[in-house]
Amino acid sequence: MLRRAVDVLGEVFESVMVVADAGSVLDVPAEVAVVRDRYPDCGPLAGIHAALSSCGSGRVFVAGCDMPFLNVSLIRHLFVRDPRRDAVVPRAGGRTQCLHAVYSCGCATVSERLLLSGTRAVEHLVEALDVCYVDEEDLRLLDPELSSFFNVNTPADLAEAEKRAASLSN
Repeated sequence: MLRRAVDVLGEVFESVMVVADAGSVLDVPAEVAVVRDRYPDCGPLAGIHAALSSCGSGRVFVAGCDMPFLNVSLIRHLFVRDPRRDAVVPRAGGRTQCLHAVYSCGCATVSERLLLSGTRAVEHLVEALDVCYVDEEDLRLLDPELSSFFNVNTPADLAEAEKRAASLSN
């Protein structure tokens, strides 16, 4: 799944980075930057912080590596949407999709402040930012089934992902 995410993101962006904890061994192409969490064992917020701290200026698209059906058109749409805001965050399936969103690199200080305070919830980062939310109706124009937001957390999810992938290749 990681390799597929890297491939899809490589279609959209000049450079792709993967954030991982210190002990992870990753199978990614040599041109992909690997950034290590600065706050180990603090979950996705630490990963977002590492990406934002490493990007310098501008904006980054953040996606979980457990999202096997990233959609190039949707990512491009989110990335160009309201660049003056701190973040562009989809709302799909009744949830705010914080791990499929665009963040300004300037948000690194907010994420670090949250981590230092003991907060690990990415939702708290989003609540602290000036956010452009993209509602499900708009998302479905580019991703009718909202497949981009499907993630794999269990063996059953993996089986479902494999089933979906097989039907897409037919």
